[in-house]
Amino acid sequence: MNSNSKNYIAIDIAKDTLAVKCEAFSGSFDYTATGLEQLVEKIQCVAAPIVVCEATGGYERKLMDYMRENAIELALINPARVVCVPLPKAKASRLKPIR
Repeated sequence: MNSNSKNYIAIDIAKDTLAVKCEAFSGSFDYTATGLEQLVEKIQCVAAPIVVCEATGGYERKLMDYMRENAIELALINPARVVCVPLPKAKASRLKPIR
């Protein structure tokens, strides 16, 4: 891995849980002090982590504060600016029915 590489950790924030996905691990954590501590322990095992989450009407504030307290880089994104790249579709004209 390149020394400048970052490992992105995506977190979907809900009122009571955090859904986490990255190359090193994935799972669900309670959105409590205990759950955040467990999450930080996992994140600290990842080289050059960047936590990425979206603004969720204020639910993100506790997570942001906890990441700052533990010196973990965090990127807060605006969900209205997230773009999904569509997968290519098969062209129907090239498909032939099986007879």
